[in-house]
Amino acid sequence: MNNTLQNNIRTYVVIMAGGAGTRFWPASTEEHPKQFLGHSGTGKDTVADDLRAVFAPVPKERIYVVTNRKYESLVAHQLSDLPEDNILGEPSRNNTAPCIAYATCKIRIWIRRPILSLLPVTT
Repeated sequence: MNNTLQNNIRTYVVIMAGGAGTRFWPASTEEHPKQFLGHSGTGKDTVADDLRAVFAPVPKERIYVVTNRKYESLVAHQLSDLPEDNILGEPSRNNTAPCIAYATCKIRIWIRRPILSLLPVTT
């Protein structure tokens, strides 16, 4: 499967990391939501752990992270290997379906018929 993902230039991964973190309160807050909490003991946050998991089969140029605009700098700091243009800041937080639509529209600017793998940040 890894070779298939690496060789198919239409395959993109979208990691959805835009939640407010209210379900994990008090550890997770709107200022520092669950996707930025370290759960694995690696010293990195959850979104960074997820990104490392998909780096092997998919080139980083085809991995996108969708987050709320106010978290873009947190994502960029944790994911310094990811191209800056691959961090998509949502203009507003509207749940999963609008997040998928936003990412799809952005990626379709560069590729006509992308094959998307949509992954929520693991918790």
